[in-house]
Amino acid sequence: MKLRLPKRRAWRVAIYLGALLLIAIAIDMVVTDARRTIRPGYLTTRILEPRMPDGSIDYAAAADQHFAYSVMPENNAAVPLLQVFGRQAIASNQPRDGVTTALGMPPLPDKGDYFVGYAEFMRIHKPAQATSEPIEWDLPREFTYGPDTTPEIADWARANDAALTRIVDATRRPRFFIPLVAGYHPQTLIEVQIPHVKLLKEAGHTLFARAQARLNAGDSAGFVEDALALHHLARLLSRASTMVERVVAMSIETSAGELDVQAALSGKLSPQQAKHMIAELDALGELPGYLDSIDHGERWLGLDTIQALAKLPPPEAGRLLNAIQGRHTYPAWTFRFLPIPYERTCREMNQAYDGMITAANQRTFPERRAALNLWSTEVERGVQRGAYLNLLSAD
Repeated sequence: MKLRLPKRRAWRVAIYLGALLLIAIAIDMVVTDARRTIRPGYLTTRILEPRMPDGSIDYAAAADQHFAYSVMPENNAAVPLLQVFGRQAIASNQPRDGVTTALGMPPLPDKGDYFVGYAEFMRIHKPAQATSEPIEWDLPREFTYGPDTTPEIADWARANDAALTRIVDATRRPRFFIPLVAGYHPQTLIEVQIPHVKLLKEAGHTLFARAQARLNAGDSAGFVEDALALHHLARLLSRASTMVERVVAMSIETSAGELDVQAALSGKLSPQQAKHMIAELDALGELPGYLDSIDHGERWLGLDTIQALAKLPPPEAGRLLNAIQGRHTYPAWTFRFLPIPYERTCREMNQAYDGMITAANQRTFPERRAALNLWSTEVERGVQRGAYLNLLSAD
């Protein structure tokens, strides 16, 4: 059977144009699908190993390998801290004993003499004042109360006295590590649960309150013990893998410093105790910086997100991209025809993080501040002119 074209020229032209349009759409869809591939390399994925079964980079396993270096059950403060907090400190999406097995410690029983969180304490002991709303502590000074601790906080600290003593002992260990992967592997780093952070923040609250109570009661030795434990807790968290933990560490250190000032102004420490505190703080040194978490945590989280987007069907990736950016640039269905530049975005993200780290490594504080301001301005300009997919704001 012969294919007969319409005799009218207008119809023939329309058919030719329609055919060309369909060919162009097909080519565009092939290009769009081809650009979903991210070739591993220093400029794109930054690391080459470890790999997922599909060949993509396993950033969660990479983070665990990096931050678990030289960590053993006997030097890991997470082991005794988990024994203080119980199962409430373990991610609910991990197998029951996955985290404890990975850390080389016995399983945690469901019930025990565990640290009691603020909301639970209020529900049990002060039901008239309890609230169903979650307690949120402002950052970065989420448990700085100034010279006075509220009666409720003081009661909460007293109720946790035994747990606090065990926390003080735990902070004497030099390392802190809880794996991100312990039997269940999240599809992206964004899905990782870190419930221990809230408990450690609350432990800081109670240690702060108990230290103040001990100082006011004339128990200067007990105060010194609690104040130094806060400094140690800050340093433990400052070596954790996520930036959330590092921010909490900075806040704990701020509050511990305020306790030190209160003690110095009170005149209640003996000269020997004051010298002991100074020597201990001098031995601790400054709080470690956050750049390691930026380089091997936040950077990898961003690259992992791009990698996850590339694996999704284009419309679904478009919906997620619009959600991440907080704006609906194009309808999700159009991403079937719009090739998202995944590799270019990886390169741009690495370039942005490299600039941040270079700026933060400047020699003096004024130089670092000026360099970071310049870096921030340049990144914002890049976002405005479309040079970056606006994923950096998710960090």
